[in-house]
Formats: sequence, C-alpha cells, structure tokens
Amino acid sequence: MKRNKMALEAIVRAANRQNKSIDLTRKGLDQCPSAIGQLTRIEEIKLANNRLTDLPEGLDSLTNIRTLNLNHNRLKCIPAEIGRLKNLESLSVEHNQLEELPFELCYIEQLQKLYLGYNRLVSLPEEFGKLWRLKHLILHKNRLQELPASIIDCTSLTILDVACNELRTFPPEFECLPLQSFHYECNPLLELKPVDSVQEEEVFALKEIVARFIMNEIKNDDPKVWQKIIASPEMRTILNEGSQCALCGGFLLNTWLECVKFVTTQKGFKLSSSSSASTLMPINARLCSYKCFRKKHNFYGIAHSTNPQ
Repeated sequence: MKRNKMALEAIVRAANRQNKSIDLTRKGLDQCPSAIGQLTRIEEIKLANNRLTDLPEGLDSLTNIRTLNLNHNRLKCIPAEIGRLKNLESLSVEHNQLEELPFELCYIEQLQKLYLGYNRLVSLPEEFGKLWRLKHLILHKNRLQELPASIIDCTSLTILDVACNELRTFPPEFECLPLQSFHYECNPLLELKPVDSVQEEEVFALKEIVARFIMNEIKNDDPKVWQKIIASPEMRTILNEGSQCALCGGFLLNTWLECVKFVTTQKGFKLSSSSSASTLMPINARLCSYKCFRKKHNFYGIAHSTNPQ
C-alpha cells in the first residue's frame, strides 16, 4: 500500500514537470495524493472511477486547470475552494452523492460545461445565473424540485438536461433561453386541467404594504425615499428580495398569486430528436393581486389538492 502511494506521488510530480494532463482513473483511490495540490501547471485532471469521499486541501492552487473529471466517486459535497479555479472550463461530477452545491461554484467565470447527473441535488444556488458562459448543463437523475430564477441569465446555455427530477414548473422567462437541445421528460410537470376555484380574501401584511408603497414611490423618483433607502442597509436587503408582477409590473415582496402560463415547446425550444412531441410547458409567474388576476391574460392559478393522501 505504501509503495503504491509513493508511486502515485511520483506520477503526479512527473506530470506537473512535463506540463501534461494527469489520468488517475480507476486507481482505487480513497483519497487524492497529497501532491495534487502542487499541480500548478496541469490543465486536465481525471479522477473518475475511484472511491473518493472528499477532495484535498489546496484545491485552489490548481490555477491553470481547465478540465476536472470526478465521475463515479462517493463525493457528498464540493468544497467552496472550487470557486477559485478561475480557468476551469469543464467540471464533471456525475454518479456521486452530491446533495448541494457551494454558491462559490457560480463564480467560475470561464465555466462552460457542467455535468452533475446521477446525484441527489434538491436545488441549485440562487447565484447560478452568474455562469453566463455556461453552454452545457446536465442535471438528469437528481431530486431537483425547482430551478433558480437566475438561470435565465445563463444566456449562452444551449444544452440542458433536467430529465428524471421532481420539477413541476419552470422559472419565469425560461422559454427565452437559447436552447438547442432540451431534455425534461420524467418530471411531474403541472398539466393544463382547469378547475373551479374560490377567490380568497386578500389581507396583506404591514411589511408587504409598506414595501409596495416604497417601491411605488421610487418609481415616482421621490429623492427622499432614495435617501432613506441608501441610509438603511436593512431596508435595502428586504427590498432586494422583492420581484415584479408578471402582468402589471408592480412590486411585490412576500405575497403573490402563484400562477403559470403554458408554453408550447415546439415554438419556444429546439428539442432533441427523442423529444419530438409537442408539450405544454408550465412557466412560473407571480401576480400581485386578484385585481390583476381578474384581467384578461394567459395565466392560470395553481390549484392545490385538498384530497387526503
């Protein structure tokens, strides 16, 4: 065992001197060789098909790495240091046990390909839209319940696979992504099945009323309001959590009507050959009030079943 470990360390050091990629696939590794952190010249590392449960310290020293393959291991998390690999273009961590991603991952400006299939991810970081160079995103066979609203800022995204997850809807403006290949089969998507419903009485919390009032005053270019917001970090934090009504554009904070619009995939997307059938995709939308909801539009309220399980 000691001899094998020494041999691996020698391979790693030699690869660094020769400025080549290093392939440690199927080496039976339980942990990375300590010399991995010294690979300051290496551009590609393959560590697939091992038994790694974590990544070594010093990962952030791999400043020139462009491709990192960690497929078929036992990783449950990715260290925050991954965000310091500024030249990383392709990251593959398929067939692992990932339950979440560090938000630091979203700050890898050069990242173009991200493969995360066959894991246990329930959600993605809200900062995901900062990956504006991302072209390929593979997320099939996870446990995703939603995609972050910021994904629409991934304006280079052309290949997306979210098949076999737990998605019911897609984020607002999702249909604007320039997708060329899109897999979303085997998700429990909402279907267009209108049912009768009863309008509930609208009672807004004081915080909601005040936030909406403040944002309306900002629209009117009231300088006094701007000055108070600038002077209050807490107020800025609260207002940054708000969004807009999909119909009137009015501000809303924590209270809205959860709605969807249905987009025909053949119109909005170029699908792969295996997904040739036309499907109505449910796209999320938020309306600020029943007053907006009663207007003429193409949004549907989401009905929640009251039947006992």
